[in-house]
Amino acid sequence: MSSRSELRVETPVSVVELMRLAGANRRVRRIVTYQARQSETVGVYLGGRLAAAATLFPEGPHVRELCLLFDPSARGAMLRLVRVAQLMLRPLAEHGVVIVARIRTSNRAGRRMARLAGFLETDAEGGRLWIWRG
Repeated sequence: MSSRSELRVETPVSVVELMRLAGANRRVRRIVTYQARQSETVGVYLGGRLAAAATLFPEGPHVRELCLLFDPSARGAMLRLVRVAQLMLRPLAEHGVVIVARIRTSNRAGRRMARLAGFLETDAEGGRLWIWRG
């Protein structure tokens, strides 16, 4: 999908659409289903197709964990998706919500995207915990 495709943001995202992004792994599908039922969900559509989805999973009264799912077609629009994330996370942070992400140290693309979006790596959880600083 071209990065020039029309971008549309919608909330909530249906569990059926999230399952398409989650893939065939039963464990991942179970986690995504749980997160979707407990979280706010946001979908980013490129050219009418769900390219990325985010859940903001409540970890406490003022803490949300950002979890992301991507379709391979989103690769060409990654910088646009980073900008959407920044625009959506800033108002939450301005209202006192701490946004965290957990990224495996082996996930180079995820770590790069987190940096671009404004997350800072911490030493917590073996370097897996990132905090959004904008």
